[in-house]
Amino acid sequence: MRRLVGLVVGTVALAGALAGCSAAGVSYERVTAFPTDAPIASIAPEDMGTPLALAHGADALIVVVWGSSSCRPTPTGIDAGAAVPVITFAADSKGGAACTADLTSTMYSFPVSELGGAMPAKVVIVTDGVRSTVTVVD
Repeated sequence: MRRLVGLVVGTVALAGALAGCSAAGVSYERVTAFPTDAPIASIAPEDMGTPLALAHGADALIVVVWGSSSCRPTPTGIDAGAAVPVITFAADSKGGAACTADLTSTMYSFPVSELGGAMPAKVVIVTDGVRSTVTVVD
């Protein structure tokens, strides 16, 4: 009987964990090198830390966000139903690791289908609660 109860509790816990993982439903790909065919955008020293959004053809949006190199911002949600799509990021502490006090960029590519089906002119990027409205460079 104990085994049956343990099995049922374990199954319910696993189902809950899997449902939680799929709840965000954000499709993205981490970009490790700037695509050579993406529009050129320069970042002045005073702009470091400011999010950037670039159209990559008609099919993908590249978003550059800033954060600690040990706790990089990771996409946690997209609201394509808003007048301006909202992409939310949160620091990924990798299982409780302390975040370093440095600043580095991380790039992600999002399919346009995640943003309502068309390349937006602007996006709102929320990183750890800080909102920035960004014009998409194309």
